[in-house]
Amino acid sequence: MGSYNGVFRVAKSALERHQGGTPISLVSYGRSDGLPTLECSANYQPSGWTSRDGRLWFATPKGVVSVDPREPATDRQPPVVVVEQVRLDQSLVSAPRLQIPPGPHRLEFQYTGLSLSTPEQIRFRYRLEGLESTWVAAGTARSATYSYVPPGTYRFVVAASLGDGRWSTPATSMAFTVLPLFSETWWFRAAVGFAAVGLVAGTVRYITTRRLRRRFERLEWHRAIERDRGRIARDIHDDLGAGLTQITLLSELAPGSPFRKWRPPRADLGHRARADAGRGRIVWAVNPRQDTLDGLVSYICQFAQEYLTVAGILCRLDVPGHLPALPLSADVRHNLFLAVKEALNNIVKHAQAARSGFA
Repeated sequence: MGSYNGVFRVAKSALERHQGGTPISLVSYGRSDGLPTLECSANYQPSGWTSRDGRLWFATPKGVVSVDPREPATDRQPPVVVVEQVRLDQSLVSAPRLQIPPGPHRLEFQYTGLSLSTPEQIRFRYRLEGLESTWVAAGTARSATYSYVPPGTYRFVVAASLGDGRWSTPATSMAFTVLPLFSETWWFRAAVGFAAVGLVAGTVRYITTRRLRRRFERLEWHRAIERDRGRIARDIHDDLGAGLTQITLLSELAPGSPFRKWRPPRADLGHRARADAGRGRIVWAVNPRQDTLDGLVSYICQFAQEYLTVAGILCRLDVPGHLPALPLSADVRHNLFLAVKEALNNIVKHAQAARSGFA
């Protein structure tokens, strides 16, 4: 095949295989093979011709050249590749095993291929093992540049070919190491990871401890309130006992006693009795031992019987033998008791009832 870049020889079977994606292996002929110029496919018609003896003729601006396709192709060995120099940030470096300092650097590899027969036909490919998994086709370029290479160990590999699909083996290689920054070392990252885990664990522990402390403080607060309520109930109970003792003493004063000249007025006795009854309800309301449904029902039953009996009304109570142990706050118990008391008061004043029942 004639072209603007010389004459190429390729097997027909290779062209057929190329339809399936297989790369083509070919042989090129240039000035080193006798061509006066590389232009072999323009300005002349026909640009290619087959003679009677089977030779192929190609027209060029400087004459006619011929190729005998029956002759075997010249067996040309792939060129020998040499890495001439390595530049780091425009500075020449050389070492048996190159070590690049930490940080971003511009790394350039300059290489060449040795072929005395057809040097203009040399093609190159390279790759940086550890960073690139495929070959980079460089064409006729004789340098490879990397603006940044991450920390690690690498091997620069370069191979050459004369365009016939055969590459130099073994490919020339050069190993080097890019040193990591302080923040890129494995032990620094491990320390940061452990610190992060410790920070998360410490935060969780702090939040959990704070919640437990708040819960404990609430419990202590409730316990303090319970202690205060118990103390108030005991104080009122003692005061109530003293008042009842005083009422008893006042009621027992008789004309024959040494105090016959003074009799307690009935109004004074009623006043003291009502005051003591009010203290009794306060004792029951603030006593933490009564913060249950059973305590509320028991107290209401006792109060209803006493209240209705004084009013001359027969009281019948229908209460379950066993009540669930449901907790009730002091406010709830007090409000329910006031509602029942108001209902009893309405029965006595307005119902004109002879009997009353509660369920």
